Amino acid sequence: RRTKETAQFIEHDRLQHTWDNGDVGEWLQFRPRARRNLDELYAGVCDGMTYKEIEEVYPDEFARRQDDKLAYRYPRGESYMDV
Repeated sequence: RRTKETAQFIEHDRLQHTWDNGDVGEWLQFRPRARRNLDELYAGVCDGMTYKEIEEVYPDEFARRQDDKLAYRYPRGESYMDV
């Protein structure tokens, strides 16, 4: 969401390019493109919760995440290693 908000302030120039075969085409730099792999981790059952809420509701999961943030996988969610 933040990326899209910021992108509106960046000028998106239209460039004309001539290909080797003589064809001419217009190219728009910085075309908006959603990239799922750049989203935040999907936190499964904890999605939408703050770390404080996770600590209160799922104290064991919170402790496991604190021990190994790289490999920790949220219940029904994903880890950094997954993405």
